[in-house]
Amino acid sequence: MLGIVFIILKSILLALLGLVLLLLLLLNIILWVPIRYQVYGSKYDAILAYGQVDYLFGLIRLRFRYDGDGVWYRVHILWFRVYDSTGEKKKDIKNRKVKDTTHSNRDSKEKIILSEKPMEEKKTDVKDTAVEEKTELKEPVTQIKESKTKEPELVKKEPGKEKKRFKFSKISKRKKDKENKEKKSEPSVLEQIKSGIELLRSDKHKGVLKFVLGKVYKMVKSILPRHIEVDIIFGFDDPATTGLVLGGVSMFYPCYGNTVVVIPNFEEVMFEGDLKIRGKIVIGVLVYYGLRIIIDKRVRSIIKAVR
Repeated sequence: MLGIVFIILKSILLALLGLVLLLLLLLNIILWVPIRYQVYGSKYDAILAYGQVDYLFGLIRLRFRYDGDGVWYRVHILWFRVYDSTGEKKKDIKNRKVKDTTHSNRDSKEKIILSEKPMEEKKTDVKDTAVEEKTELKEPVTQIKESKTKEPELVKKEPGKEKKRFKFSKISKRKKDKENKEKKSEPSVLEQIKSGIELLRSDKHKGVLKFVLGKVYKMVKSILPRHIEVDIIFGFDDPATTGLVLGGVSMFYPCYGNTVVVIPNFEEVMFEGDLKIRGKIVIGVLVYYGLRIIIDKRVRSIIKAVR
């Protein structure tokens, strides 16, 4: 009997262990599988841009495109289309057509009803004149009876209501006074910024700003594109300005190398070219550096002091 109980407990523990391992695996996949993005753009007669974003080995996909007509984008999860901007536009056009037809039908019905109304009004006018003549004879008799029956009414004051109103006004004044005091006691945004700057200058919190900026720089660096290709042809009215711009761009040649090709045109005013960008975003890296900033004791002490 005990052996059976131990076997059941063992199976339950193994199942729980398997679930925990599965959850950890999923969490690691979500955090460390990169979000890959690609963007292509060109500017010749018109500006064109299109790109894609893939996540979880292409299980979640986003496609987008921009041209003169507007932005188009589509979202896929696995093999299913979740969202399509072109489908919504078609639906809007259909709904507008249906609305226009319904409005036209309503207007036609209203015109028919309005044409029928004058005939009915003529019949009712004859009846109303006869009824008015009868009521005019009866009105003086009823007025004499009402004058006899009417008596002067005395208005009674209710002291309970006045007391309640007075109490309610007192309570509302007290609430307003409390709210005003709380507003005065709460520091403004400028005061909070000033206190934060003073804390950063103190000896205890030296190096906090450098630490935070370093982590933010690493987060931004992980998001930036890894591969860039640019082909540009440009020209200005004055050939001297084109030469100056070309000299300024060539100063940064050690940074971009052969990935950027710049061709000057000293004869015409123009700006044309192509752009290709590829990169990736790892959520785990952003979470890691964000937690490093939040967990730091110096940062937490500054946040508490500012609050």
